[in-house]
Amino acid sequence: MASSYALRVNSITDLDYIDKNYYNPGDYVLVASDSLANGNWTMYQLMEDQNFVRTWELTQVQTYNLKNYWS
Repeated sequence: MASSYALRVNSITDLDYIDKNYYNPGDYVLVASDSLANGNWTMYQLMEDQNFVRTWELTQVQTYNLKNYWS
């Protein structure tokens, strides 16, 4: 589980605009409202393969949302 993150973005679409070369492999990005996860927050980790291709990998999804239980 990531305890800190290098960057916070509003949506999953914003990840496409991040320059991956600015960040280090292993860095995390917090997506505040991920449409691929029903609007919950998610964490993505920057990964790099043996050919130095960098991609974002989903590592954590919010599982409990207090707003669903309190009004």
